[in-house]
Amino acid sequence: MFSQRISISLFRVFGISRRRFNSNFTSINDDQPKNKRLIEICRTYLDISKQKANFIIEKNPGIFDGNSSFKEIESTLRYLTNKYSSSEILKNPACIIINASTYENRHQVLKECLFRDIQLSMLVKYASIMRKNVSVLKAYNYIIPHGDVIENLKIQLNIPININKSKLSEQMSLNDLRRDVMNVYLRERLQMTDEEINRARDVYRNLKHRSLKSIVEVLDILLNEFDFTREKIVRNAYLLSAHPKNILNILETTPCIADVDIKQILKSRPKIMMQSSENIRTIIDSVKKFNIPESSIIKCHEIFTLSPETVNNRLAELYTIKEFHVMFSHPRILKLIYYYNTARSRMEQLKQLKTQCYSLNLLSATSAVFEKYVCLGEDKTKGKEIFHYLSKQLNMPNKDVRAVVLLHPRWTQVSVLSIKQTIDFLLYNNFTQEDIKENILLLLYPVSRIKPKLEELLEWEMENNYNNAKSLPSNKLLNMCLYFIESEYHFTGDAVFETTRVDSKNDALISAIVTKNLIEGKKNNTFNNVSTQANVTTE
Repeated sequence: MFSQRISISLFRVFGISRRRFNSNFTSINDDQPKNKRLIEICRTYLDISKQKANFIIEKNPGIFDGNSSFKEIESTLRYLTNKYSSSEILKNPACIIINASTYENRHQVLKECLFRDIQLSMLVKYASIMRKNVSVLKAYNYIIPHGDVIENLKIQLNIPININKSKLSEQMSLNDLRRDVMNVYLRERLQMTDEEINRARDVYRNLKHRSLKSIVEVLDILLNEFDFTREKIVRNAYLLSAHPKNILNILETTPCIADVDIKQILKSRPKIMMQSSENIRTIIDSVKKFNIPESSIIKCHEIFTLSPETVNNRLAELYTIKEFHVMFSHPRILKLIYYYNTARSRMEQLKQLKTQCYSLNLLSATSAVFEKYVCLGEDKTKGKEIFHYLSKQLNMPNKDVRAVVLLHPRWTQVSVLSIKQTIDFLLYNNFTQEDIKENILLLLYPVSRIKPKLEELLEWEMENNYNNAKSLPSNKLLNMCLYFIESEYHFTGDAVFETTRVDSKNDALISAIVTKNLIEGKKNNTFNNVSTQANVTTE
């Protein structure tokens, strides 16, 4: 009690009210970039002071908790300020959280139901209004007193429908009235059964809130622009709740992707129509920003079902992870973006198991395939990533790369990351692409094997006074390096491993072939005749 009196006295002495003191103490930090951006948006669209904007954000923290992006908030405020005054919006700041497209649809629904003057409060309380009887809404003077709601709903449809008015009355709620009219329309336009209609409503809850005009326009687009069959529309009934203007915007703003007609893409992946046209363009731009060609999008249309922020964040994070970065030139790299969480989790599991030869398909495969791979315990790859990576890096046809790599008995047990590190090492040490092309098999060996051998070769030449040591062709130097690496492992190919492996298969034959190639000065690879002179099996 005594401490409380002292605190009250202090407030009086300094002339500061308790309420003002608490407000200043708990006010948001408008120095933060996020809060600054929110304040600026509110000031721009609502024409209010910085203090007023700060007050609104502080008193309504749930509106700006990060669930809505700045772009969505701006879109909503742009729509609202075009129809309503700032003072009306400020009476109910919570209205800012509702999406602009939702407002547009609600406004159209109320208009179809003959509402007289659609106020912002009606749009905010839309759900409760739609549960009221028509007669009650007329009594409140929300709906035109002498208007025929049923007839006006029928006018919105592009085909004549037979409605038994004896089963409909103004004692029904607007939701029930619209549901019955919509059911009749779907039965006659798409020949949908009651079971199909009910299933669509139960699974896609937003369908019951869509305006009749929107559903009619969407069906016209699907049937006329895309030649969808009745069966396909019924299977993808969520399309009935799509925004017709958005579908047309997609066709206009993105006519094709990698020379593939967007209509063809949307036909094969109808769900993309639910994504906004602006988001689709943003996702394409994000993919290009990381030097991923549009052709990769064709192999993973599902990427458009993610938000642009999700795609960009996942690309940025994967780009910094060396195990994933090496795959960025792979045509199916976007599968890792789509199955991002699964891929990251599996990568950690493989690391714990000391497995290095993972593949893009393995990281994005079904659980059954991945579990089978782990249970087998074989650290091997099918090589698609290796062939594609070398083809891109060395500017060689995939089949030519494959023909050379397959000659090595251990090629399936080398990771793409190890190959990348070896290429980077050789290029950094001034070996040309042509030198590397002529010694592709050397790329299967880790830098830890190559570096000391190159140093030994150069040191040996210097000690033996080889005046023309520097003139020794680089491609031959790499060939000799491969020879001396394998000579320590009896030419088994086991030198590709960081730890010693014992396997004497084909050792004598491989040694003879390597020696012959060095003597004859051939420009081909050390193992390039193994396939014709010995039956070397790939594991």
